[in-house]
Amino acid sequence: MIGFILRFLKGIILGWIMSLIFFLVKRMLAKAFGADMLDPQAHNRTTPQQRPSSSQPYSRHTANQNTLDVVETMWVGMSADQLRAAFGVPLSKENIAGGEVWIYANLNGQGVQTAITIQNNLVAHWQDIRTPPSSRASPL
Repeated sequence: MIGFILRFLKGIILGWIMSLIFFLVKRMLAKAFGADMLDPQAHNRTTPQQRPSSSQPYSRHTANQNTLDVVETMWVGMSADQLRAAFGVPLSKENIAGGEVWIYANLNGQGVQTAITIQNNLVAHWQDIRTPPSSRASPL
């Protein structure tokens, strides 16, 4: 009889620990992704205005779906509008052959400016500028 009670108590304690672990993982996912991903009712709460039309079934799976949650990162191929939404208006813009160079201050947190090359309204590449743009020699 005592063996049964001990196994029963071990099972209850183990179940409680497992449920605590699952709760903590669920809470971490909710904080990381901004919603309760494990809530089965969360997907059914969309109103008819929020549902994508049949002609554009993937329209809500775009980079602009969460305009309030801007992730401060950039990648090659990112649109100029996304760059502006993520980092704001650049300090300066320089026209070059085939595009523009946008200068931002301290994007990487190291106190240096970053030059981002925009071609065809897309980010082509970027580099840190170790000296201020005003002290650079202008190309001939």
